Amino acid sequence: RESKHHFVSHMMASGREEEEFFSELYSEERIAAFEKLSGEGYIGSQGQAVTEEIAPLLRLKEGDRVLDVGSGIGGFAFYLAKNFGADVLGLDVSSDVIRAARRRAAKADLGKGRATFDEIDVMKVVFSPATFDAVVIRSALMHFPYKNKAPTLKRAFEWLKPGGRLMLNDMCTVQDISFPELDEHMKKRHWYLLSLSECQQLVENAGFRCVEIKDRYETYLRLINEEIVQVEDRREELLRALISDMWKCYWFKPTVSFH
Repeated sequence: RESKHHFVSHMMASGREEEEFFSELYSEERIAAFEKLSGEGYIGSQGQAVTEEIAPLLRLKEGDRVLDVGSGIGGFAFYLAKNFGADVLGLDVSSDVIRAARRRAAKADLGKGRATFDEIDVMKVVFSPATFDAVVIRSALMHFPYKNKAPTLKRAFEWLKPGGRLMLNDMCTVQDISFPELDEHMKKRHWYLLSLSECQQLVENAGFRCVEIKDRYETYLRLINEEIVQVEDRREELLRALISDMWKCYWFKPTVSFH
């Protein structure tokens, strides 16, 4: 099998508890609020800015098939379709998120590309070997329980065509560093973080070669600080949308910073 490429910038959950968490988190009201902060088509931090930075790394050409795991409401998929002419399939476990993605897809100008979305756990979906030219897992693997990370990456390897690329863009932790505030935050948010070296080992064990690691800490820190300014400028507007105490604390009263 030819070499495959993996890109990590930092660092779909499986199980009923995680599915219920994301179903509550990504209600239509909160999706709308996230878009106000992250940009149209995005429900995660750094939306469009990160997309423009990392999308070219996939080296897509018109007609390439891309699997977007944990696709959210479609921002990254739409960008790949419109700017590269890719045929993108997005997967997510949240029914609210998938409905929102499909509504946006119906109105989006995708040029020569295409973006479709399915509500399904990546651990349950079935594809034939060598189906995709690229697999993207962006801000999603961190939500997979540790036991599901390796099987997911092995499935991605089998689904890729020879010479295909895996892009893994997510949050990592510093190895052997832990403190109570971080542990509690990770538990509430269903974060299962790896260090960069642990992530690299999982990827290589799945069969990938030509693994390239890129630590985006400085970029991430700059973008987060920019978002904090935006939040402060629009505090009341966003507070009305993000009404839970957890989100008020997380977005507006940060006491711990880690990347």
